[in-house]
Amino acid sequence: MVGTFEQATAVEPVEPGRWAASFDPVWTIGDAVHGGCAQCAMARAAVAESGHEHPVAISAHFLAPTRPGPAEVTVEILRSGRTVSTLRTVLRQDGEDKIVGHVAAGTLRHHEPDYQAEAPVILPPEECVPRPAVMADGSPVRWLDPIEVRLDPRQVGGPNRALSGIPEVRGWVRARDDSPPDAPFLTFCVDAMPPTVLEIGGGGWSPTVQLSSYVRALPAPGWLAVVSRAAVVGDGWFDEEAEVWDSSHRLVAQGRQIGRFRFA
Repeated sequence: MVGTFEQATAVEPVEPGRWAASFDPVWTIGDAVHGGCAQCAMARAAVAESGHEHPVAISAHFLAPTRPGPAEVTVEILRSGRTVSTLRTVLRQDGEDKIVGHVAAGTLRHHEPDYQAEAPVILPPEECVPRPAVMADGSPVRWLDPIEVRLDPRQVGGPNRALSGIPEVRGWVRARDDSPPDAPFLTFCVDAMPPTVLEIGGGGWSPTVQLSSYVRALPAPGWLAVVSRAAVVGDGWFDEEAEVWDSSHRLVAQGRQIGRFRFA
């Protein structure tokens, strides 16, 4: 039976500043653990050490792919504050640093925003199409077994033969077991859409080099709408900016990353 996202990203204390994690192969794309899943385990360890309740900002540098199996997360408190604490985290496997990051932890309240941008226009989930379980280069997207992703067919991230020519993808994300989304799950969702470079002919190989994630509010239950777009693609590099909106049309998370790519 496939475990929940919370179970997949859970960490257990080993000693102060050290946490144990374990990644099931179901949470992989190709041979590597999904970056948002691995990052989330780091965020959970940091929050547990911080004394606060939520990851508010994460900056992660991906040094090498995380593989299924046991891993260790180390946490160093750089600053402990009343409203926000800053922590340095490192995810290691077999003695090798895989991801290095910084986490700002705080406690989010159910306050209405003083201002937010307009919610994106996306076709409803029932009119969208499932994200393909295989990348353009043949890599299996195994984490689609526990997570459902539905794509607006007007920008479908590659499977449409008539590519849009614009590096933008829109769609919906939720856990297949209907688990309500929480703050850590949002840090996964900012990287849940297919790579935007597929819309201009990119291949499946598109590893993230650096990812910044921001949790802006606690999400309401239900589908999460995600828009991901690139501003510049060239010289083997591409950027992505992501927005995550909950079922109440609240902007609940944002992401910004830079990665490598090659054309198919």
